[in-house]
Amino acid sequence: MSSGIESETLWEMRYSAQIRAARALLGRSQTHLARRAGLGLATLQRIERDEGIEKGKFSTVIKIQKALEQAGIHFTEDDTGEIGVRLKVRTR
Repeated sequence: MSSGIESETLWEMRYSAQIRAARALLGRSQTHLARRAGLGLATLQRIERDEGIEKGKFSTVIKIQKALEQAGIHFTEDDTGEIGVRLKVRTR
């Protein structure tokens, strides 16, 4: 990783539920996200089907995270262990 920001952000997207929630906020299909992340559909489906902390290949998780962040998603996790996603509203 080239910057501390990327590695800090990665820590915040650790759960498959965050990927599913982010996709729902964006109203995007699995096919759309897989294409934007440069992954096979079956790979994304497997990752989303899992529960808990994502155990996938590091580079795969990074691709998903970057695709979602480029679409306006911000991943969150606080000191109490609560995780989530937020959608950044884009001003026109």
